[in-house]
Amino acid sequence: MSEAADWRAALRRIDPAAEAAVCGLLAATVGREDGLPRRQRELLAMVCAAMARDAEGTRRHAAEAMYCGAGDAEILQALALTAPAGGLATLAAALRALHGLLTLAAEPAAR
Repeated sequence: MSEAADWRAALRRIDPAAEAAVCGLLAATVGREDGLPRRQRELLAMVCAAMARDAEGTRRHAAEAMYCGAGDAEILQALALTAPAGGLATLAAALRALHGLLTLAAEPAAR
């Protein structure tokens, strides 16, 4: 079971109403279909997860952003925004979380 599922299951056992409220909040924010396009919401959620040092969340939201059309460059640019506030260690942890997910296709060198 993933960490995300673990905290939800634990909260459900302790306080089912609180778990329902938290899941409702998540659905009303990240899950909304109006406002920001899903790709942008996933990129923002990825950055938030990276700032929280949530490797699983970082990877999950990066994969969702990629599913919605985000490329490697967009993922990396969004994650680079963590460095000023979170430091290079936060950025490095986020990049480790994405190991194997990005294609990192090299651009041909300009001559």
